[in-house]
Amino acid sequence: MKALLLGILATASLSHLAWSKPHVVFLTLDDLSRSSVGVYGCTLPEITPNLDRIAQEGMRFDHFHMVATNCTPSRSHMMTGQYQQKNLVLSLGKEGAGNHANRFTMPAIFRDAGYHTGIMGKNSHQMPFEPHSAWDIEYGSYGSTRVPEAIYEQVKAAIANAEEQGKPLFFNLNLYDPHTDLYGWNGQTGPKEEKTNHPSRIYQADEIAYPDFFPPIPKAAETGTTRGGTPNISMRQELAAYFNSVKRADDSVGAMIRAFGEAGILDNTMIVAISDHGMQQPGAKTTLYHEGTVSPLMVRWPGNVAAGSIEGRHMVSALDLLPTFCEVLEVPIPADLDGRSFLPMLKGEQPQQWRDFVYMQQNDRNKGRAIQTTDWLYTINPWSDGTTKFGSVSTGMHCWKLLKEASERPDASDLLKQWTHRIEYRSPEELFDIKNDPQCLHNLATDPNHKETKLNMRAKMLAEAKISNDHWVIDCIENPTDPTIQAQTVAAIEDFRENRSSLPTASRLVHYDPHDGWMEINNTLFEDGDKWGIWTPSNEDAAMKANHGAEGCGQHAILFTQAGAIETHTAIDASVFSKLKIQFLVPKGQEAKNKRQKSKPGPVLGRTSSLLVEYAGPNGDWHLAAKLNHKQLSQPVELIIPAPNEGFPESTKVRLRAALKEGESFALDGLRFTGQQDWQIVNTGRARAFWKAAKDTAFQGRAFTLTTGDGNEVVQKQPLANGDIGELEIRYQFEAKDIGTNDRLILETHADGHWTTLAAHDYSYILLPEKHYSHLVTLSVDYINRMQPSQFRFRFEADDDTAQVSITDFTLKTRKPF
Repeated sequence: MKALLLGILATASLSHLAWSKPHVVFLTLDDLSRSSVGVYGCTLPEITPNLDRIAQEGMRFDHFHMVATNCTPSRSHMMTGQYQQKNLVLSLGKEGAGNHANRFTMPAIFRDAGYHTGIMGKNSHQMPFEPHSAWDIEYGSYGSTRVPEAIYEQVKAAIANAEEQGKPLFFNLNLYDPHTDLYGWNGQTGPKEEKTNHPSRIYQADEIAYPDFFPPIPKAAETGTTRGGTPNISMRQELAAYFNSVKRADDSVGAMIRAFGEAGILDNTMIVAISDHGMQQPGAKTTLYHEGTVSPLMVRWPGNVAAGSIEGRHMVSALDLLPTFCEVLEVPIPADLDGRSFLPMLKGEQPQQWRDFVYMQQNDRNKGRAIQTTDWLYTINPWSDGTTKFGSVSTGMHCWKLLKEASERPDASDLLKQWTHRIEYRSPEELFDIKNDPQCLHNLATDPNHKETKLNMRAKMLAEAKISNDHWVIDCIENPTDPTIQAQTVAAIEDFRENRSSLPTASRLVHYDPHDGWMEINNTLFEDGDKWGIWTPSNEDAAMKANHGAEGCGQHAILFTQAGAIETHTAIDASVFSKLKIQFLVPKGQEAKNKRQKSKPGPVLGRTSSLLVEYAGPNGDWHLAAKLNHKQLSQPVELIIPAPNEGFPESTKVRLRAALKEGESFALDGLRFTGQQDWQIVNTGRARAFWKAAKDTAFQGRAFTLTTGDGNEVVQKQPLANGDIGELEIRYQFEAKDIGTNDRLILETHADGHWTTLAAHDYSYILLPEKHYSHLVTLSVDYINRMQPSQFRFRFEADDDTAQVSITDFTLKTRKPF
C-alpha cells in the first residue's frame, strides 16, 4: 500500500512538472499574405476566424517581417535566429543549402529544455538539414498538412506522447496551404473539380477583390487564356483558388485548437502564428517588397499576453523568434544570434534598445538586400543589369500572364508598363514610401525630392551589413549602381554557394545525426571528380563515377565491380576509440535485380553480392569486422564496429571490399567514418583553481566576475599539452551589468606564439545588459594541429568603471587525437 501511494505521488508530481512549463505551438502558413487574414483587413466574410481568434485572444503585431521570401532561407532564419551569412542557408534546395554545424536551432532549444518536440509539414524546409535530430517525432511528411482532420489526429497523438513522457509539448505545425497546388486550380489549365477535402466555405471569383499590390488594368484584361490553352479564364478565378486554400488552412488551425481544447490544456499553451512570406504572385513571394516580407504575427498565451492587444510600434523580424522562445523557456540565449527577444512586448513593456528597421536578404537566383522602417523601404538589386530577367515561381502564375499581356496593349497605362518592367528587370536600387504606397507601385529612387531619404536608408543598410558581417554586399551597398561591383557581388555569392555544394556538412539531406557525439574521422561526398577524403582505391575495380550519386549528395559516387575495394590511405590511431562507425548512402534503385530487371538503371546487385568491412594493424593482416549482404546494400548503411578485447591497434587502416560476380556492381556515397571516445573535462573544480587573475576579480564557486582595471581578465593557470588534444570544446554562460555599447567580452587562446580571438561578444550590436547568454566554441583537429592552442583567457573591455560581466558554467573538454 505504501509503495502504491508513493507511486501515485510520483506520478502526480511528474504530471505537475510536465504542465508547469507552457506547451508551445509554432504555427506557420505557407505563402500566406498578411492581407489575406481577417484581423489584418481582409474583407472576405469568415475567411480566417481561427487565426483571428489567436489574435483576438492574444497580441497582434503590425510590423513583423520575414528576412527572406523564399521557403528554405526564410524558415532557416526562424530556426536559427541568424542572417544567411551566419546560418549559411542561401538557397531553396540545391546542394550546399544545409548547415549541420548549427547546433542551437529552435527544436534543439526546446528539446534541451525538456520538451517533447514534434514537427508536421514542410519538414525539409523548416531546418538547416533534414531529418533534424532535435525532432523527437515527425508527425507528418512535407506536404501532409492540407487535411484538417488528419492534423487534428496527429496533434492529439503528439499531446498524448508528451503526456506519456511527462514532458511539455513543442509542436511545429507547418500548414502547406495556401501554397500551390491551390484548391480547385490547375496551374496550367485553370479551374478543376475537387472531390474531397473541401474548405468549410468556398469563395467564387466574383467575391474576390482585385489585389491592391497589382497596378490597375482594364476589366476586360483580367480574363485570358491559361498557359495550358484554356480560354476565358479570369485572374480572379486563380485568386479565388488561393483564398479557398487560405480558408482550408484556417480550418486546419481550428482543428489544431480543437485538439488542445479537448485535452484541457489550451489555456496552458502558447500559440505563435506566422507566415513564411507573401502569396505566390508577382510583387509578393520571392521579392523584398512589402507584400512579400510583411507577415502576420499573432501570439496567444493566456495569463501572459493581454487579449486583444496590438503591437504597432516596433519593427520585428523572423530573427527575433528564437531568442524570444529562449526567454519564454528561461534558458540562456545563444550569444551569436542576430535577433532579440520581443518577450517584453508580449508583456506590454518597452524593450531595450530596439532597432527601428528590418534588414532583409535574398541570395538565391536574384541577389538583393532591403531595409524597411515603418515609413520607408530601400532595396538594392546587384543582379539588375537591364538584360537579366527576374527568375521566380511567381511569374509562372496566371495573374502574371494576364498582367504582362495587359502591359503590351496599346492602351496600357504608364504605371502598368513601368511595374511589369520592374518586376522582370528591377532597378539597381529602389525606394518606396511605405506610409503612402505599401503596395510598392512607385519607385522613388531617382526622385530628387527623396534623395536625402534614400541616402539615409542606404547608410542604415550599410551599417547593418557591416556590423552583421554581410560581407558579400558591402561594396555594392556603397556603390549600388556600379555595374562592375554589381557583377562582382553576384559572382561572390554564387562562388560561395558553389564551393559549399561538395561539403558534407552543407548537404540538405543527411543519413546520420551530425550531433551524435561521435568523433568524426572523415566525411566525404566524393564530388568534384577527385575528392576522396582519407580514402583511396585499392584497385581498378573501385572508381569515382558520375550519375550514381545518392539523393542530396551530388552526382558522383564510388562504383564497385567484382573485387573493387577502397581503403584509408593513411593509418589512424584507433586505440583511442571504443567503437568505430561506418555510415553511407546508396543510390536509388540499387537492389538485387532479376534478369528482367537488369535493364533498369542503377547498379546491379546479385543475390550473393556482399561488401566486406575490414581493418588491419601495423602488421598488415586484415581482420573481418562485418559482411553486408545485398539487402543491406540496397538501403542506407550504419555499421558499428566494437573494439576487440585488446582494443583497436594504434596504427589502424580500414578497407571496404566488394565481393561481386561479373556484371554486378554496387555504389556508395556520403561515406562518414567516426569513432566513439568520451570527453575529458579539464576544469573539474572551482574557478579559482583553474584561472589566475588580479585580486579584484571575484570568484564564486565555478563562476567569476570581470570588471574594469586590474580585474578585467583571467588566464588559465595550467597550459594544455597540445600533442594530446584531438578535439576541444568550450561552453560558458555570461551576463553583464551597467554595460556600454562599446564594451566587449573576449575569449582568446594562446596559439602559435600569440593571443588569438576565439569569440568576441560585442554589446554594440545585439547583446543587451542583464540578459543571460550562452556560447559554444569547438576547435577541430585541423585547427588544433595548425594553431597549437595552449592556454585560454577571458578579457573584458569596458569604458565605465561600474561595468561588469559574470561568467558561469564554464566547461573545457578535450578528446584525444587519432
